[in-house]
Amino acid sequence: MFTPLNKCRTFNDIGLDALKAVGRAGLWSDEEGLQKFIRESNHSVMFPCSKSSAQSQVQSEAITERPCKWYFVELLEGEFEDSDPELMADPPGSMPLPPPRMGSSEKCPHTGWWFSPAHHNSRRYFREGAIFPKFESDYGYTFWIWSPDQSIPSLLR
Repeated sequence: MFTPLNKCRTFNDIGLDALKAVGRAGLWSDEEGLQKFIRESNHSVMFPCSKSSAQSQVQSEAITERPCKWYFVELLEGEFEDSDPELMADPPGSMPLPPPRMGSSEKCPHTGWWFSPAHHNSRRYFREGAIFPKFESDYGYTFWIWSPDQSIPSLLR
C-alpha cells in the first residue's frame, strides 16, 4: 500500500538567493550580510521595514513547503564524517550547487552531461526538458546525477 509523503520545509527562491549572498553559515549568523542582502536583493519588497533582526526576517520569508520525494530514515553510526563548520560555508561568488539527481522519466532540469549508477559508462548529454531514460538492470531504480566532468569526451572533439 502506498502512503504519500508529507511536505518538507526547504528554501524557496529568496532562501536560495540569501544562501548565495552570505553562505550557509552566514544564513544564521551574519546579521550585517543579511541586512545588505535585504537592501540589495530583488526580493526587498518581501521584507517590511521592521525592528526585527535581518536574520528573523530572512528566515520568515526564505522557507517554503514542497512535496517530498524521499525521507531521511536514520543516521548510521560511523557512516558520515564530522565536518568543520567553517568548511561548510559557501563564500559569496562560490560555484553554484549542481542540479539535484533526477529519476528516470523525469525532465532534465539543466542542459549538460549526466550519468546513472544503474548502468556502466552511462554518461550522456541531455538538453533541458529531455526525458531521462530508464535502464533495465539488477541495480534497481534508475536515477541520473549531474556529472562533475562537463567536458566533451575526447572521441567527440
